Amino acid sequence: MSRRRGIRGEGRARLIGAAAVCYGRGGRGAMTINQVCAQADASVGTVYHHFPGGIRDLEDVLYLDTLASYQQGLLSELRRHRSAAAGVKSVVMFHLDWLASNLPLAQYLLSFSASWLSAEHLAQLELMNADFVRAAEAWREPHVSSGHIRRLPSMLYGSIVLGPAQQYGSEIIAKAALEDVAVAVRRVGPDLADAAWLAVKGAAA
Repeated sequence: MSRRRGIRGEGRARLIGAAAVCYGRGGRGAMTINQVCAQADASVGTVYHHFPGGIRDLEDVLYLDTLASYQQGLLSELRRHRSAAAGVKSVVMFHLDWLASNLPLAQYLLSFSASWLSAEHLAQLELMNADFVRAAEAWREPHVSSGHIRRLPSMLYGSIVLGPAQQYGSEIIAKAALEDVAVAVRRVGPDLADAAWLAVKGAAA
């Protein structure tokens, strides 16, 4: 069986991966159906079989899959730590390391607006984010109750802990050559992690 015919068994994931490669080579302008098909060795019909809305659906799913992978990785890292300080610092370091290791996809998340999602995909995003928030709260609440993490409005934790790292990452991506970004974000990781912990550190810590 040819590769083109065999893609049906793994087509969706392969097309998403091909879209990511195309974006890394030339931004959203490089994510055309023809270029994605060439990268995946797929037919245009295969794209529409898996993504009836064509390139718009494929862009949506690349965004959702990338964000889901990031969220799952961050939660896995957080759950590795019983110490409040280690957990808070670890998510900052994870964020910066993920950004440095996945620069094209990080750029894609930064450049993509959730307002572009179809109604179906927007609903999926809202469910994903709600699950992510609940999981983060489940880890954090015992540390808040024990006084090791300050009690704050729930939405503030993400802004305080990851906000500076997100801001720095977006600024450095916009200004620096890609080959310099990974070095730059990893260099500031320990300082941003320490600052995040000091910002949410409770009286009992």
